Amino acid sequence: MRTGMQAAYSYTIPMGERENEYKKNLSFGLALIAYQYTIDTDGLIYDPDDPLLNNYDRSVFIPDFNFGMNYSTQKYYVGFAMTNLLRGSVMFGNSSHVENSELGHYFLTGGVKVPLAANWMLEPSAFIKSSDMLFKAIQLDLTTRIYYKNDYWAGLSYRTNDAVILMFGVRYDRFYFAYAFDFTLTDIRKQSFGTHELTLAVKFGTNARRYRWLNAY
Repeated sequence: MRTGMQAAYSYTIPMGERENEYKKNLSFGLALIAYQYTIDTDGLIYDPDDPLLNNYDRSVFIPDFNFGMNYSTQKYYVGFAMTNLLRGSVMFGNSSHVENSELGHYFLTGGVKVPLAANWMLEPSAFIKSSDMLFKAIQLDLTTRIYYKNDYWAGLSYRTNDAVILMFGVRYDRFYFAYAFDFTLTDIRKQSFGTHELTLAVKFGTNARRYRWLNAY
């Protein structure tokens, strides 16, 4: 069982030519995460002579950090993030003889905003995910979205060796709604009809800088 919490802070540096111009921004984010893994042996059937189960630590506490940065303009954006900077140990057992740390994960994203006509915009983007295993665990998301007045959008995404994702969203006043459906392409489709995701966001106040992240929905 895993139980934990996370606290995150972000800071944005406006890079416009004038003081109140926020068309170019460099943003940084840092998150402190702390969680605990525990094993519940109630009802567990195991070999009573198993050295690991007889000597394991009943719980493992792991503090760690995540970090990210993003640069955005009106025409394009690019970002990088990584998780598990400290590579906390998750080994249950005699940790003095065996060590098993978490993998660090890396994320690189970028996209371009292409005006098509009045009130219409096309946004192709890419999202690359990897880990400490490097080239053995690279996954790529290729996505294209089309926007109308920034109030309605629809998109299609392909995740390598995994799924095709259909998505759409709408903004009404201060409310944002989004829906996505993942249709898996792997053998797990024999057991699953896909994954549904619903998102609801509410905007409080009128600070445009504070709510730029809502454009993701």
